[in-house]
Amino acid sequence: MLPREESSDLGAWLKASRILWHSVDAAGAEMGNRIWASTMALLAFSKQLDASCICSSPDPFAREAVVETIGDILSFLRLDLRACPSAANGGADPDMVGQHQLSLSDAMRQVPASAFRAWAISLVKLASVQAGLEIEDLAEVFREAILALD
Repeated sequence: MLPREESSDLGAWLKASRILWHSVDAAGAEMGNRIWASTMALLAFSKQLDASCICSSPDPFAREAVVETIGDILSFLRLDLRACPSAANGGADPDMVGQHQLSLSDAMRQVPASAFRAWAISLVKLASVQAGLEIEDLAEVFREAILALD
């Protein structure tokens, strides 16, 4: 566990968040890599709204920046690479990403059920609950994934 003074260092938090965001962006076209990186980043950022460096920050936009980052990660998770192949090599233009979105359930349907779809869906749902987001279109996809495992 980090000492209290380190855990409230906004500069260190920002550096770590940029590294994490870069891993999401660099995951590229490989569906498993992209879903894995996006899911883990979403889970990591979902609890950051309560981070001491965010809560105690004098910057009035610190909390909004975390919410925006969560939205960006969800957009990358829902990116339709067939419609935006230029994003496959990383360095995706956020405006282009926003224009080529699948529903979250359709994005999850692209993950092979035999791989880790149910796991990924469960973590996305957990992250959404922790971040206070309303994501309701995952139940049917989760059931499909579980049935496919039998």
